[in-house]
Amino acid sequence: MQDAVDGSTPRTSRKVLRWVGRAAVAVLGLVLVVAIIAAAREFLAEREDTKRFPQQGRRVDVGGYSLNLNCTGQGSPAVILESGWSMPAVGWSRVEPEVARFARVCSYDRAGYGWSDEGPMPRTSDEIARELHTLLHKAGVNPPYVVAGHSLGGYILRCFRGMYPNEVVGMVLVDSSQEDMNAFMPEDLKRAYRDQIGQAKKFTPFFPLLVRLGVMRKILHAQEEDYKLTGDLLEEDTYLSAQPKALRAMISEVEAAIDESQDPQQVRKSGAGPGALGDLPLVVLTAGNPPQDASIQGLNEFMKVVMTDLHVRLAHLSTRGKQVVVDASHFIPWEKPEAVISAIREVHEAAATAR
Repeated sequence: MQDAVDGSTPRTSRKVLRWVGRAAVAVLGLVLVVAIIAAAREFLAEREDTKRFPQQGRRVDVGGYSLNLNCTGQGSPAVILESGWSMPAVGWSRVEPEVARFARVCSYDRAGYGWSDEGPMPRTSDEIARELHTLLHKAGVNPPYVVAGHSLGGYILRCFRGMYPNEVVGMVLVDSSQEDMNAFMPEDLKRAYRDQIGQAKKFTPFFPLLVRLGVMRKILHAQEEDYKLTGDLLEEDTYLSAQPKALRAMISEVEAAIDESQDPQQVRKSGAGPGALGDLPLVVLTAGNPPQDASIQGLNEFMKVVMTDLHVRLAHLSTRGKQVVVDASHFIPWEKPEAVISAIREVHEAAATAR
């Protein structure tokens, strides 16, 4: 009897192993089928998006790689639009057509974004400012310029003005980043940023796969709904942003922005004290409805400091600077485009009169 029991044990073990093996093959087969379906759906979605959202503008070589530039309207000074972090030029689509009614206006995709090629790393604000300058001059968009930057774009344009002070005759900062923000930022928020960057960098080698399977499209779609994008603007921005090159650029840009040795320091060198911009026509637009989150210790107080202190400092960069609080969240260019258009018109008229 004992021999029979002992003899059955190996047979039972082999049956279990065969069952486990078959189950594993079935699961892998199911995963493969799901992946193929996801990849097919993403392929069809991208093909449809290519038809719906054709390239706006033209590509210009800036030294071995090309940036996409879109200019409309006529006149001088030209208005140059610089997008915020993670946004291609399409983020100005509710502003640019109206500005084109009274000025020549140019938006562009930074390196890695939209229709532009990937550029050199790291993606610091001074590097981006140099690329913008090369782009404008190679494209024949001659100075003087009125520059308008949203969020991180404000950092970049202050570096641009510091490098080429004789070419900038007016500035609009749209809920712009400010170099002292890191000092006031709650520790919880700093940790959250750094943790997110760390996690994203771990997945960098898998970005192409995640894009092909449509995973990045879903993630970015949800994120940009939080940004209050809707309709075709949401769909076009998701299509343009769900690319490995854009994801790498986003990570590098935010790393530079929170690294005190990089972007904040470059902005300070470009002029950070009261009157640093002389009497340059300047309007600072501040979001009147900043995010509120009780789960992040000190966030609400931090946003009050941004409104009542840091953006006031930005306005004081020029003896002609002023701050305007807008009834909107951080995403003023698509929530309240009329406020941005009005500020650009005001600065443009002041700059044109002063010439």
